[in-house]
Amino acid sequence: MEGRERLRRRREQRRLLQRRRPRLRPQDAHAKEWRQRRLLRLELPDRQPGGDCQVVAQHSGQSDRHGRDGVLADGRRSPFTKFYVFDNQGNRINKADLDAAGVKYVPNLCVICHGQNPYPGSAANGLNARFIPFDLDSFQYPTILPFLFSRAAQEGQFKGLNNRILTNTNPTPAITELVHGWYGGAGLPNATQNGAYVVPGWRLNGTGIPPGTSPVDKSALYRDVVKPSCRSCHITRNGTANWSLWDGPGTNDGFKERGATIRSFVCGPNRVMPNARLTYSNFWLSTSPHQPAALGAGGLDFWPAGAPCPQ
Repeated sequence: MEGRERLRRRREQRRLLQRRRPRLRPQDAHAKEWRQRRLLRLELPDRQPGGDCQVVAQHSGQSDRHGRDGVLADGRRSPFTKFYVFDNQGNRINKADLDAAGVKYVPNLCVICHGQNPYPGSAANGLNARFIPFDLDSFQYPTILPFLFSRAAQEGQFKGLNNRILTNTNPTPAITELVHGWYGGAGLPNATQNGAYVVPGWRLNGTGIPPGTSPVDKSALYRDVVKPSCRSCHITRNGTANWSLWDGPGTNDGFKERGATIRSFVCGPNRVMPNARLTYSNFWLSTSPHQPAALGAGGLDFWPAGAPCPQ
């Protein structure tokens, strides 16, 4: 009986994740979007007794009362990014402990890094959540079976996933800019990802391709601190907190001009940034360079050279 129940639960999980799409008329303006729907999965340990959980992000339209994706009579048909969590028995659950800091509930478990907007209690058309592109420099690769699992062996598959994020989801301008830069421009002409790429807003004006726009070259600070500890989450934001500019043309629209806020969040008593547990540990334990020191010496406004961090 236990085996049958487990099989039933797994079938239910597959049914939810792989629903048959409704037949749409060719003239339906959204038919192409539905046909292009994709799923990307990310498996993470839940740190709880009972094993692993699976976190699934999906970009699709509002479902009807039977669980089928499609165009509803009330017009709720624009696709948006949503999240599901399943336990190790295949049961859909509404919370997980991904960082050993206590359980957190969907969707706030996910949107803190996937788009910032917290759940207000009702959001029929989503929270402007985003898929985060696959940054290959941030991963570790197993040494066994390198012809299958090395970075080189998987470059093409990761490029395909990043391309789907651009074409099948709702990327921010900052995400599009970064992915284009990784692969040599619009259309992603390069076969492999350039992990050393620095976005134009941090490169000296006129340098590189596309030409840099920064009044000073801050490529080193971008590579040493922003790339490993800030970028993945902040590029999912709309507005100036996406950190795509070192020093913007307006007021308070660049990383440099936000020095007081950044110092408070990073070095203040609560030290809430970086927000993700592993990124937080890597930031504070980093060497060559020590990222807090590099950030403090980076020339941010309202961050005096030599100021203690943490405060």
